Amino acid sequence: MAVQLVCTCNLLGIESEAQLSRDPLAGGLAENFAISEYLKVRWNQGRDARVHFFRDRHGSEVDLLISKGDKLVPIVVNSASTFTASHIKGIRRFRTLACDRVSESIWFFNGCDRGVVDEVEMLGFDDVAALGWSFVFGMNMRSS
Repeated sequence: MAVQLVCTCNLLGIESEAQLSRDPLAGGLAENFAISEYLKVRWNQGRDARVHFFRDRHGSEVDLLISKGDKLVPIVVNSASTFTASHIKGIRRFRTLACDRVSESIWFFNGCDRGVVDEVEMLGFDDVAALGWSFVFGMNMRSS
């Protein structure tokens, strides 16, 4: 777990994983963790991060849009431990708008399952730290 997340939880008085899972800030903390890990990797490589997000008037949201060549990678971060279709609503909406500009799609969550649902790769928070975001820059999770 990133040091920043541990410090933030400490400042908020969150002392255990169980307490964090019930905290109303869990979703925001999860997003912050994933995005800060992405930024650290890019900056440590001496590269520009160029982070963006997507939100429309219907409530569809993508937490992070990453450029990969001339394509975009929509990423949704969620503190949930199980999948429901509503978790990737924003990715589905973005893919219909961006059409052929989307290379792959990722849903980060707090669970153990891995796989692909509706062309969206499901990855856990531990994958962010373990892989250092290398899968976004060329390594395919399914072939490793």
